[in-house]
Amino acid sequence: DVIKAGETGVLLPEGDATALAAAVTALRAEPARAEAMAANARRDVEARFSASAIAAAYEAAYQQAVQRAR
Repeated sequence: DVIKAGETGVLLPEGDATALAAAVTALRAEPARAEAMAANARRDVEARFSASAIAAAYEAAYQQAVQRAR
C-alpha cells in the first residue's frame, strides 16, 4: 500500500467529501500529528523510491531472471 493509515496519511472513502472535511479539520486541530505523518511519509518514500532502493530492486529482478534462465 502507498499510504499507511494514521502513519503516513489518512485513508478516506472515495468521493466522501464529508470524511475529507472531517480529516482536514482533525489534522488542522493537531498540527503535530499532521507534521509527524508528513515526516513518516517522506521517510517512507525516500526509503522505497530512492535511487539506491530502485537499483537494488532492479538488481534483485535481474538476479532472479538469471537464476530462472539457468
